[in-house]
Amino acid sequence: MACIVQDYCLLPKKVCYKYPEYINFKTKEKKGCLFAHIQYMLKMWEKFKKRYLPCLTRILNKLHKIDESLTDILIKIMIILHDYGKIAQEYYEEINSKKYHIYYHEILSSCITYDFLRENTNKKLASVVAAAILLHHEHRFHRILKHTWAKVGYNLSKVIEEITRKYLPDVIHVENEANEMIKKLIKNLWKNKVNYSIFATEYKREKLMKTLKSLCDIIRTYRSMLAIGALNHVLVILDIRAAHYLRKDRAREISRYFKTVLTGGRLII
Repeated sequence: MACIVQDYCLLPKKVCYKYPEYINFKTKEKKGCLFAHIQYMLKMWEKFKKRYLPCLTRILNKLHKIDESLTDILIKIMIILHDYGKIAQEYYEEINSKKYHIYYHEILSSCITYDFLRENTNKKLASVVAAAILLHHEHRFHRILKHTWAKVGYNLSKVIEEITRKYLPDVIHVENEANEMIKKLIKNLWKNKVNYSIFATEYKREKLMKTLKSLCDIIRTYRSMLAIGALNHVLVILDIRAAHYLRKDRAREISRYFKTVLTGGRLII
C-alpha cells in the first residue's frame, strides 16, 4: 500500500502501516497509518499556524511567559502525542476482546504528554496541553463522565479512580520501536536538550491514575480552561481533517458542523 506522506515521511518503511491510525472494532478492520496521520497533521499545522499562533501565544502567556517559538513546539508536541495511546499493544488486543471500548487511548496519551512536558517546560503549560489531548474525543469522554458522576458523584478523585479502573488495563505495554519513532519525530522539531526518560515500555494504571489527578488539580482556573479550549479547538480541527483525508471517506455523509470543519469557515486555505 502506497503511503501518501512518503515524500516527506521521516520514519523508516518498516513501521509504515504497522500501527494503524484507526480500528473499526465492530468489523475488526484496521485503517491507515498512525505515523502518516501525525505527519500530515504537522504539515497542516504549518499552513494554519499563521492564523492561530499569535492568538494561542497570547492565551498561553497568561499562564506562563512564552514566545511564539515555544508555542509552536507545544502545538507540534500535542500533535505528535495526541494518539500515543494507540501505539499500545492493548489498543490492538481490543480487536479480539468481547467488550467494546474497554481501553481509551486518550487517557494514556494525556498522561504521557503531561509528564513529558512537565519535565521539559513547566506544570502549567504541560497541564493545558495534556488536558486538550484528554478531551480530543470529547463526545465519548463526556458520556463516560456523565455515567461516572451518576455512580460516584462529583468527587474528582473518585471520578478519576473510576474512569481509570474501567477504561485502562492494569498495565499498558508499548513497543520500544514505537517509542523510538515518537522520539525521532520530536527530535526533528525540538533541537534543545530534552529529557525522554518518561517514555517506557510499560505503564501501570495506578501511576497513570496519580498523574491524571495531578493534572486535574492544576487546570481549575478560568485561564487554564480558556487555554484548554483554544488548544483543543486546533487539535480537533487538525485531527478531523487529517483523518478524513487519510481514510478517503469523503463520500460518507457527515453533519453540517463537520462539513464546516473540513471545508468552510476561516480555515479555508
